[in-house]
Amino acid sequence: MAEISTTILGNMSIRKVIGIPTTKELVNALESYYASRPTKYILWDLSQANLNRLTAEDLKALVKAVKKFSHVRAGGKTAIVVSDDVSFGMGRMLEVFMELQNIPFQLRVFRDFSSASEWLEVKSNTR
Repeated sequence: MAEISTTILGNMSIRKVIGIPTTKELVNALESYYASRPTKYILWDLSQANLNRLTAEDLKALVKAVKKFSHVRAGGKTAIVVSDDVSFGMGRMLEVFMELQNIPFQLRVFRDFSSASEWLEVKSNTR
């Protein structure tokens, strides 16, 4: 069970995940987010999340959920910030799956907020 919250700052959303998210929780969070006011830029703060239970198939399910709504964020950017090696590897796998599905926005995984903010071209006080 995980806690997932959203903060919107102009044209950027910060999605913070705390705990151990299930695929279902993440898919529900994506679908509810896209049903509301999706922004061009998203920073997923997974620094307090444990992704050890997710599999490659789970990541493919997330990509499938994103693909349904991806046209809404065409040209946007999504940064994911993680705190451990397993989560970083999962994030890199997600990057590849997104590219293979021709999702029309960029996604990158980072180990720190300053690098993610720089790539998103926003101030680093987004945490």
